[in-house]
Amino acid sequence: MSDASDNYASEMERLRKIESSDQFEPFLRMLAVGLAGFLISIYTEWLTPLVWAIYYAVAILMHRRYIATRKAFVSRNEVLVSAALFANLQIAFVWLPVTLFISPSRELILVGAVLIGTQLLFLVRRSDTLNIYNIIQIVGLICTSIIVFIGFLPDLETPIALTGAALALVGLNYYFWQSLRTARHMRIDQELSAQQAHQAKKIAAIGQLAGGVAHDFNNNLTAIMGSLELLQMANDLPDHQEDIDNAMVAARQAANTVSQLMLFARVEKPSLVTVDLREILDDLDKLTKRLIPTSISCDISVHDSGMLVRVDRHQLLSGLINLVVNSIDAMPQGGLLLIEARNVCLSQHEPLADGSKLPPGRYAKIAVSDTGHGIPAKILPEVINPFFTTKPVGKGTGLGLSMVAGMIREVRGGLSIQSEPGSTSVALFLPFADSD
Repeated sequence: MSDASDNYASEMERLRKIESSDQFEPFLRMLAVGLAGFLISIYTEWLTPLVWAIYYAVAILMHRRYIATRKAFVSRNEVLVSAALFANLQIAFVWLPVTLFISPSRELILVGAVLIGTQLLFLVRRSDTLNIYNIIQIVGLICTSIIVFIGFLPDLETPIALTGAALALVGLNYYFWQSLRTARHMRIDQELSAQQAHQAKKIAAIGQLAGGVAHDFNNNLTAIMGSLELLQMANDLPDHQEDIDNAMVAARQAANTVSQLMLFARVEKPSLVTVDLREILDDLDKLTKRLIPTSISCDISVHDSGMLVRVDRHQLLSGLINLVVNSIDAMPQGGLLLIEARNVCLSQHEPLADGSKLPPGRYAKIAVSDTGHGIPAKILPEVINPFFTTKPVGKGTGLGLSMVAGMIREVRGGLSIQSEPGSTSVALFLPFADSD
């Protein structure tokens, strides 16, 4: 999680989607279990099947109700409570089928086997993405297998029979685990693809609008700046020279904003070259010396050599300067600014600021960290959205981080943000030039 306080809201939202993917399915399950309990009760003249049906219905309602009432922030303890309710739901269903399966009656053994098989298929179909839910399912099957094995021990009179039954149950557990694992990965990949497609459409629409606005505005700025430059050269209005200079500064700031818009909208195509990050950070040190006030200590370090990446040099420098300025703004009373570059090897998918995940592999990582006020957890997912800014009016356009994210995305890298009160770190992951 990007938030140090561990917000499990996204996992809980996945659970809500799993539970509500078919609105009537849980009620059909309760109806089916109720009918099965009624028929088994009539056949066996036992009361326990009716208790089983009621217990199962209550367990479903408790689990669904708890998940539905979780708020935007979900703590680890709430996830554990949800997992406990899910474990209770599994126990509520499986105890009667196991009892039937180890009974001496062939008819009840068949019913128990069908109910256990139905439950296994149901769990695979759910494809839970929360690891603790998968652990509960695996542990539940292992415990069920052990109970079944012990129940059939009197009938397993030879070593071959004992060995064969044990291997069959081990194989069942192994392939059930593999099925859960595969289903989980498929669900996560599907959600990730849908999220990336949605984000791409949104960015493309905003980019098209921004590109059109920037193009028209750039034409007007060219005329304005040309006229101001002629006035400065003519020097016919000495009394208004200060006003002309101020207008020129404002026009140049507007031109910089237009340049950012064009970069964001990809009107200006990146010029990709192979560069050494050590050289980039040396240039960054020179360009930002005058920007950093004396109240802020700055340390720039490169931990590894041979960090060659293929990027647009100007865009990367511009993006890093933007991150440095953001860190400076976050530390009005002073603090520590760290800029580090190192080689990293990701063994698993890395969560990114736009909600997507960076594939495993070797990357050059540049981290810009500060000891500023931090970014509130509730707005952290929005900070890379175009035109979103927390700065006062006139201090920022909200294009900086979105421009950096777009530039990194262009070279198949990624941007992640970790923040808490007193600490923020923005990391850029860049593929090595030899990985293309």
